[in-house]
Amino acid sequence: MLRRAARRLSSSVKAQRNAAIQKRRDARLKTINTPYVAPSVDARERVGSRGVYLRHSTFEADGACEELTKLLRRWSAHSLVKAVVIEGVQGAFRTGDRASLYRAAAACDAPITQLVDGLLLPGGVGLGGRGFRVCGDGAVFVPPLGAAAVEAGVTLDGGAAFACSRTGNYGRAALVSGLPVRGTALKACGLATHVVTDHALQNLAEELADVADQASDAAAARVAIQAHLDDREQASRALLNEEGEVAAAAFLELGDAAFVDGDVDAILGRLAKLDGDDAAEAAAQLSTHRDRAAALLALAEKSVGLGFEGALALEAEALLAGDG
Repeated sequence: MLRRAARRLSSSVKAQRNAAIQKRRDARLKTINTPYVAPSVDARERVGSRGVYLRHSTFEADGACEELTKLLRRWSAHSLVKAVVIEGVQGAFRTGDRASLYRAAAACDAPITQLVDGLLLPGGVGLGGRGFRVCGDGAVFVPPLGAAAVEAGVTLDGGAAFACSRTGNYGRAALVSGLPVRGTALKACGLATHVVTDHALQNLAEELADVADQASDAAAARVAIQAHLDDREQASRALLNEEGEVAAAAFLELGDAAFVDGDVDAILGRLAKLDGDDAAEAAAQLSTHRDRAAALLALAEKSVGLGFEGALALEAEALLAGDG
């Protein structure tokens, strides 16, 4: 009888403990599933993933940079967060401590995936940290050298030099030709990890959230997301925008012909021997912004031997010195 009473007591205690655990778990999941809307940054939270949508107005709002930095740090410290997906305008924040934002992205344990279906500014590259950057076939990288970019105050801090430093001729062309980069040329230049059709990009945020939710942890989510993106890219290859791919091929051909080293005078000499509007435009941009081009090429060369965070620090120094 005493044994039966002890077993009943033990079962009762165990049931109460399990009920308490379930109650805490339900409360935690309810909190995690609650949409989070900051004053300047739209964020959506799911059980295993977090999503951010960056609006055009985000970059004009005071404190937006700091808000996103806090979110990334909060999510990185949360063991249940297995992935972060960023959509919307991938650019440079106009105010705030951008360096802290890029460091937070680089330090985030959960893989960050950027989905780019419009303009990709140099300052937006760093938002992906050590994760993935998926560009639609309609996406365009705005080069930091062009007259419009210079007039608009487009700066280089944010990881573009690091990304382009790994891809030789193509990376140099992306940085200093002044020409827009699109299509599969984005991947060849190191500005994208994957290129898919704009149509495939439409539902990708939800797909990646589902992939992350099913993963056991952030490391497993990274592997699963990589595989999913590889599949999506493979399925998109035959369907990419033809006009964009013609422009991409022409850009890469120009890179091979003229940007084989980081010497501005040598690049100008090779461009002078080439026919076509792209070569003429690149020569005009280089001639007009010679000092800026030289600084960008030097920055990319120095970034080759650095890790992502080291390259970000180098970019920040160049920006303070007025080179970027």
